[in-house]
Amino acid sequence: MIYHRGLPVFLIPISCLVATAAVAQEPPEKAVRYHEALLKRPHNTALFDRFFGAWIDEQSVETLEAFLKARALSNGGQEWTVLATYQLRRGKEEEALAALGKGMEAVPDDAALPMERAKLRLRRLEFDGARGFGEGCGGQGRGVSTGSCQTRGQVVVARG
Repeated sequence: MIYHRGLPVFLIPISCLVATAAVAQEPPEKAVRYHEALLKRPHNTALFDRFFGAWIDEQSVETLEAFLKARALSNGGQEWTVLATYQLRRGKEEEALAALGKGMEAVPDDAALPMERAKLRLRRLEFDGARGFGEGCGGQGRGVSTGSCQTRGQVVVARG
């Protein structure tokens, strides 16, 4: 049997997995503080970047994804928004659409979620999926932002 530093060689990968699992159970303290702030302002991209950087400084991207998915499934609400932001940054648009949909169900009063979903659908050239967004533009509905009306205009122009 081949040994490396007192361990049989076949046990080295197993010991690495056990060490990784132990680290994955505790999220980095600095990242947790950023995450708490991010839940109060989930659409703040600079804050998300700081959260992401603090996590990556101490742990892997895979543990971050597992953390965000577990939090979204257990807590719901704005956790879905944070997960969607992460998925978008990683280029996983289909998963981001699903997370935005669950976020819209969990937090129906958040007007930014439908706008983000419509922008993503426009980027994916899914014009029919983005069609129902922004019905309140043009002074007809509740107070909507200029950005919402611009996105609505892009949907109308794209559909023809």
